[in-house]
Amino acid sequence: SKSAPKAEFGANLEDFLCRKWFHDLIRAIEWEQRLCSAAKDVCDYGATLVARDIVPRLPEECLQCARDHAFGQRKRVDANVTEAEVVFVLGCDLRSRDGQRLVASLRRMANALKREFAGRGVRTHFRSVVAIGDGVYRRFWPKSESELDLRRVPFETRNLSHSLDFLFVTSSPERPLSRHVILVECAVGCAEDALLDFGSARTHLLNQNLFLHVFTENAFKMRSKKARHVIGVDAERAFVSASGAADDVTARALRQSVSASRDLCHVLALETNGTVFRTKSLNSKNSRALIARRVADNHVTNACFDCDCVSARDHMTAAVECRLCAERAATVGLAAKGTPSGGHDVVQEWTEEDDRDDDEETIDDGDDDEAVDE
Repeated sequence: SKSAPKAEFGANLEDFLCRKWFHDLIRAIEWEQRLCSAAKDVCDYGATLVARDIVPRLPEECLQCARDHAFGQRKRVDANVTEAEVVFVLGCDLRSRDGQRLVASLRRMANALKREFAGRGVRTHFRSVVAIGDGVYRRFWPKSESELDLRRVPFETRNLSHSLDFLFVTSSPERPLSRHVILVECAVGCAEDALLDFGSARTHLLNQNLFLHVFTENAFKMRSKKARHVIGVDAERAFVSASGAADDVTARALRQSVSASRDLCHVLALETNGTVFRTKSLNSKNSRALIARRVADNHVTNACFDCDCVSARDHMTAAVECRLCAERAATVGLAAKGTPSGGHDVVQEWTEEDDRDDDEETIDDGDDDEAVDE
């Protein structure tokens, strides 16, 4: 309990809670005195009022994250991060034949990620949701998970408020871990939205231990036929299929010949140490292993987190939300595109010259990766 309320009213906590929150609502109830005899009773009744939308939230005095973590308190934790969460966000119709094939490929991708993280001593948790046309996230996989939530709000009832809403499906974890959102675009990509601008989304990624990886149906633009084996890119390197494998130096040089599309999510991923891959690469065992290695490379074992005890989305409970103590450095600074990073040139994705260039080709890598699944 807190001393300030008692000093203010010269009464106990129970009396303070009743006066502050519920007195006008329950004064006509015969059992008011019994209700206010214990703080727990007041808080339990208050939860009922919140659930019925009679009051907006429980008072802070009812909220506690742990015995040693009071509401509103921040704790700094230097953690050995041994857990990772991977969330697949699907913008696809999974009822079609192609959709079912995609589901099978994603399960294989999850297995590749699990093996890669396990080899690094990291335990992996998986979630998957589908953003469907009626503006609602629906739980998809794993089907056995009973609680797939967004800050305690089930995905089944989570309305899309903006086109980048998926970024918050793993927002502010209750314990230090790395989080990896894998967005699978099947048709329409991300667009500018008045409710959440690019800068806000970018800051959110960098403030969280959160990374974005995008799978797209779109082909890359290339300035060289040497890029025909490229299956994906990050800010500094191009990733190639097994049949066109390249060393790190070649991959960095090849990146200068490849550009992703102008899709907002592609830019967001590349500027925050994420990646963009062709969806077709999910069909290849070798490509999945390569992707898993690149995703796992973002995991930082030792990190500093600020963990706050705050009100959960249901307004009836408290929750711990952890974020990095200091914002991560962007892969590509907004004011420094094209400047050296780590001794290598970082690609500026689009220039006016690109817009005037009518000779660019798009990559068709075919199915030349020898380990394609049937």
